[in-house]
Amino acid sequence: MESLIKSQHAQKQAGHSGKAPGTEIIPATTGLTMSSDESMMLKLIQQTHSPDAREVQVRGLLSLVEDILDRATLDSDDSNASMLPLPTDDKLMQSSMMSVLDSVSYAIDRVACEIAYKSLTGSDAHEITMSVFEHLSSFHWDGKLVLTLAAFALNYGEFWLLVQFYSKNQLAKSLAMLKLVPVQNRVTLESVSQGLNDLIREMKSVTACVVELSELPGRYITLDDPQLSRIISTIPIAVYWTIRSIVACISQINMITAMGHEMMNTQMDSWETSMLANKLKNIHDHLAETLRLCYRHIGSYGLNSTH
Repeated sequence: MESLIKSQHAQKQAGHSGKAPGTEIIPATTGLTMSSDESMMLKLIQQTHSPDAREVQVRGLLSLVEDILDRATLDSDDSNASMLPLPTDDKLMQSSMMSVLDSVSYAIDRVACEIAYKSLTGSDAHEITMSVFEHLSSFHWDGKLVLTLAAFALNYGEFWLLVQFYSKNQLAKSLAMLKLVPVQNRVTLESVSQGLNDLIREMKSVTACVVELSELPGRYITLDDPQLSRIISTIPIAVYWTIRSIVACISQINMITAMGHEMMNTQMDSWETSMLANKLKNIHDHLAETLRLCYRHIGSYGLNSTH
């Protein structure tokens, strides 16, 4: 079934005006207000958006990514990681995930390398974020976001895996040395992790909302409603700020490895991560309210169709 967001893209491609009369189901007060800069940015983002027929199994991939991030953003006690429930059938899960990753693993690796390289060479966050949009131009909005979050999970998960097993496994110790992970400064590393946890939590929340919105059935919610169409059009901005937050997190990790043992004497600036976490929280609240109202409309549509 064609989703709401994909349906909107198809209508725009066909030149649909979206001016047909309809009952507004989203109050104007719930709209996410965009600044003039963000309005210009939206145009730039949309210029990179050229989705083709390929599909990403976002639900399966997001589930794996969330599992990685949940285990990598735990408290300092490593024993907590073992308390998280394991899949009931690991072989079945691996077989299922192989089919999910088969067509997108290259895109994930490419985005991970792109962000890591550009953040180390001094590119600014906006430039890196737009570069990600260019690389993922052929994917729908939910696909872009989940693939980028997967690229972050690849980077962040490996980093903390080396930290956790450095003292227990010679292979992990050697790899950590090769990657310049300052594992001796465990207390400082945990402090940095705690500083990123709030932002990572909001990144996951916004991503989950975008995925859920993308799955809304277009036959129940018409984009002829200009108010709803306007609100759905803010999805690219939500995707932008989440990807930009991912860029900030990867830049933090790269900074840690670049600073090495000197990081003990350096105060990490948490202003950017706090600002981004607050921004994503506001975006999430808006998307969650939009979802609630959409589901209410779907419910009333089903109720009316029975009479």
